[in-house]
Amino acid sequence: METIVNEKKFSLFEPVTETSRAPSPFPASTRGEGTVARGQRVEVSSVKLFNRLSAICFCALWVASPSYAHDPANHAHTKEKQSDTIPQAAPVATKISIPDLPVVNQDGGTQHFYKDLVKGKLVAINFIYTTCTTICPPLGAGFSQIQDRLGARLGAEVFLISVTVDPVVDTPARLKAWGKKFHAKPGWTLVTGNKRNVDNLLKAVGAFTPAKETHAPIVLLGNEAAGTWLRTHGLTPADKVVELIDRLGGKTERISKLERTKAK
Repeated sequence: METIVNEKKFSLFEPVTETSRAPSPFPASTRGEGTVARGQRVEVSSVKLFNRLSAICFCALWVASPSYAHDPANHAHTKEKQSDTIPQAAPVATKISIPDLPVVNQDGGTQHFYKDLVKGKLVAINFIYTTCTTICPPLGAGFSQIQDRLGARLGAEVFLISVTVDPVVDTPARLKAWGKKFHAKPGWTLVTGNKRNVDNLLKAVGAFTPAKETHAPIVLLGNEAAGTWLRTHGLTPADKVVELIDRLGGKTERISKLERTKAK
């Protein structure tokens, strides 16, 4: 699949090859130690590791079928089936219209979602809720890894946004505490607000579900200024997500052009 960013054509996707070990979505802030793909090392207790990996492995089966993902009887927050791989589905180009609804961030400040958080920016948006104990912690850990990869670019060039699918329970204080578990830095905004506004926002971006337990583990990647959006799996490795963000922002093309210039 190809898309055009900054009037340059490139392939968004590369063939996905299976690895013998799935990439870890956990921050290195828990106890114990384990080795994961890409040479990273994380610390995690054996009990937590088993419980979390069990949940993630089941989610791999859950997202394999769209109809399965939205069936409460077969929901990802149960643990009846497991798989030993994490899916790495190719990102899909998508068209969305971001509404400018008032929301509340983790510090209690009111912002307009489009004007203040998205307009003219490179963004990554995921969907979570704080009482979720299966897919949401890996989603948070994934954003934690992404912010680490971005470094100083976070909050300057690229912005992360986590939107709760349970705004009635998830107060700003709860979101702030949840973000703290994953060392959320400036540039990563967690969003709640009036239920009607949040529901309308979720519907507009294709992330609404009547039951919070059936929300899909997706990440929206967007270059709002260019009007280019991708939808990818929430457990896509951080390095791949940053690569997609760079391509959306035209950074890959600029780097390639610079390298060709130096080569001459």
